[in-house]
Amino acid sequence: MPLLQHLCQLLNDSSFGTMIRESDYAYSVIESVHVLAITLVFGTIAILDLRMLGLVLRPIAVTRVARAVFPLTWSGFAISFISGFLLFWAEVGDPARNSLARSCRRHRFAYSLVRHHHRRARHRLFLICLEFLNCFERS
Repeated sequence: MPLLQHLCQLLNDSSFGTMIRESDYAYSVIESVHVLAITLVFGTIAILDLRMLGLVLRPIAVTRVARAVFPLTWSGFAISFISGFLLFWAEVGDPARNSLARSCRRHRFAYSLVRHHHRRARHRLFLICLEFLNCFERS
């Protein structure tokens, strides 16, 4: 048995994974915390991006907004990472619901979205915002 499969089997057979999987509330609470943490990450990134575009918080400097927002962003990312691992731990043995490849692809996509400071991403966001504002001007 390959090492990764063996590790997944160990996680699946553990009492902690079974407790999360079979509990009436644990999985739902962890999933809710995971969604709220992801919302915190994307919300704080959106605040900073909108400030960089000059659409909100104009009197406040971008660096001041960034200093205020980044601790929340990283806290949300850490909580999301931990709760995501717990969700993965609970479902690691069920290949129909949570394959390792699908999970890795989903988290790679989320990581690429978090890297919002990349020049092309900022440029794309700027173009999307311009197109969004042009839709209101046309109507």
